Amino acid sequence: MRHISRSLVAVGLVIAFIASFYSTMALSGDFRLPADQKWIQVYSHADKSIAIRRARQLATNFDYAEVFLADTGWYAVVVGVAKTSNVALQIDEFIRAGWIPDDSFAADGESYVASVWTASAGYAASALDEAIAREKSWSKKVKSGVQNALVWSGHYKGNLKGEFGRMTRRAIRDFQRELGATPTGYLTRNEIRELERRRVESVRLLGFEQSKITAAGVRIGIPTAIFGTYERNGFSLVYSAPGTNLSVLSMNGGRAAFDVLFDILNEPAEIGRTPYITKKPDWFVIGEKDGDVYSYAYVTLRQNEVKGFRLAWAPRDDSIMDTVAVAMFNSFEPISGIVLHRFDDQKDYRSSTTSPQTPDRPRDRNDARVEEPTRSSGTGFIVARNGLAVTNAHVVDGCEKLLVDKRHPATVISSDELADLALLKIDRFRGDAVASFSERPARLNTDIVVVGYPLHGILGGLNVTRGNVSAMSGLRGARERFQLTAEIQPGNSGGPVVDYTGSVVGVVQSKLVAKALDNIPQNVNFAIRTGTVKLFLSRLNVEYQINRSRDRLDSADLAAAVAKYTVLIECN
Repeated sequence: MRHISRSLVAVGLVIAFIASFYSTMALSGDFRLPADQKWIQVYSHADKSIAIRRARQLATNFDYAEVFLADTGWYAVVVGVAKTSNVALQIDEFIRAGWIPDDSFAADGESYVASVWTASAGYAASALDEAIAREKSWSKKVKSGVQNALVWSGHYKGNLKGEFGRMTRRAIRDFQRELGATPTGYLTRNEIRELERRRVESVRLLGFEQSKITAAGVRIGIPTAIFGTYERNGFSLVYSAPGTNLSVLSMNGGRAAFDVLFDILNEPAEIGRTPYITKKPDWFVIGEKDGDVYSYAYVTLRQNEVKGFRLAWAPRDDSIMDTVAVAMFNSFEPISGIVLHRFDDQKDYRSSTTSPQTPDRPRDRNDARVEEPTRSSGTGFIVARNGLAVTNAHVVDGCEKLLVDKRHPATVISSDELADLALLKIDRFRGDAVASFSERPARLNTDIVVVGYPLHGILGGLNVTRGNVSAMSGLRGARERFQLTAEIQPGNSGGPVVDYTGSVVGVVQSKLVAKALDNIPQNVNFAIRTGTVKLFLSRLNVEYQINRSRDRLDSADLAAAVAKYTVLIECN
């Protein structure tokens, strides 16, 4: 037994030697150990004096003992550092010897923020004690103000809840490291003054002001030094500046519109992009920091109202705009009872909304324009068994009489001119075949088919053309469109774009042409993405089907299936 005890003492001395090295290293404020090393933590307590008293007792058996302040606010007592490969064996030996309690464990030190006492140095009062005592007297409002200042210093990305958890402690330590101070996670008076100075200066330079936007029914902080006036665009107010864009979103539509808007904003503009996402029952955040455009979207659901904002900026402005985005998130407040666009009466046949992005219709510098086929005929597809069909708004615009498949009169229920979508009710419709939409957007280079009635009266029947998705955005980068190679002609407008699982991934809309004979685009055709279509239908309370199959269909079977729900639309 005496031999075992001597062995344990020897082990303790080895641990003490290793620990003394890491204790010296820990003065830098970095207490996380390498992967092959672990602290042996034997005790923790909320009261510092009790933790120190326990460490003094342990020092009678160990040459080394230290007390760390953890980011939880408790004090951890450790007795050394051991190799990861045998730390479990050493802890077990110490427990059997009765030197440490049964619940002792190995820790990597990530949660340790400051050393407050060691067996060799003892504990001396310091600025840390004053900082901890001062913080205990702070109200939630004061703590929220500190978090807000940390946002403007660029170190904190969370809610201003007035509660200090690990995220806040980490932000404070990062701020202290930037100052060259010891990263304790508790602010001294001088550090508080510097933090507030930075907040005031940042807010002043950006002209950040809390604004009430009555038209949209929201309160939100706006960096007025960047953004001036806005333009209304359907259910969004758009602020524009060089390299930067802000859209304030406001509409009704409830849960369905909220979920579909999430899908739209979550659709990657480029293959391989991986956004940051947090989704809760009544709000979500989507951030992207890949490619040529960075963005941050925050959307809330309150009762039946969906409101939020999307901020986009160039990567070169990230250090500023990333902070602005978090500040806007914390400043956003919906005002109930007011939305930019409301679908209360579904019989308001000429209602107009828009998707979150700018439609791709204007001419470009080379006089390129989007050519929209004539209105004499077009294509649509059935989305509900009660005879509801989707087509382009431009197909039915100005029509006094609509006829589907040459025999069924139809009525426009709602038309969205900027999204270029319309919903029709077909009289005396008896069909069973209904289109089903894809769960997610089509990926770049996805094989697709376009089904419709091009050049009706010349070609005379249903036409199927093959192609693929050639770009994930429309003209001038519009994200509510995508580009396809399948040839389209007048009369294809409003028809479905379908992948080989049978899922509708888009609605044919337009093609690009140019007047200059030396600059004629080839196969530059556009379709409306399904996210925009789903949002349009959701706001009209139309239940649509989703296809979750991953099985690839034979080309002939695919064409036959799509033909059953694709219809000819004639305008008189």
